[in-house]
Amino acid sequence: MARRAWSGVSRPRWFLTLYVSILLTSFGLFTMFVFLVPFAESKGINPYAAASLLAVVGIFSTVGRLALGPIADRFGRLRTLQLAILGMAVSYPIWLAEPNYPGRAVFAAIIGAAYGGWVAISPSVLAGMFGTERTGGPDRALYTSAGIGQPCGPTRAGLVLDADGG
Repeated sequence: MARRAWSGVSRPRWFLTLYVSILLTSFGLFTMFVFLVPFAESKGINPYAAASLLAVVGIFSTVGRLALGPIADRFGRLRTLQLAILGMAVSYPIWLAEPNYPGRAVFAAIIGAAYGGWVAISPSVLAGMFGTERTGGPDRALYTSAGIGQPCGPTRAGLVLDADGG
């Protein structure tokens, strides 16, 4: 059955681009989940406020999942997915540049909303690419990219921090 799902792939380069995009996005995204709180604490934010930044990410992730779906229906799923990925990318300079809690909360809100949209829209982009009957195999294959990025990004960042002294 999986072989049949892949037999309809007419744009393997397009799928590979999406795969690499999600892989690279996962490196940074899951690094944020691991290091956001300790980084905020190292910049003088009290531990409770630092931990609440993850709640901000979660709240805005829900908002992004609900809000970006209708936007994708109106303006195009692929374009909206690209916008979500861009939103995650442009949020990182805010994380690094803003030492106080409000700046970090803005970062958490932006990355949360973009992350939520990314998660919500990716399957519909695949459905548009493969058709709804043949999405199962490619969907499972696509999410191996997130599965690879999830442990690799934070591990790599931890190794860099350890080598740099903290």
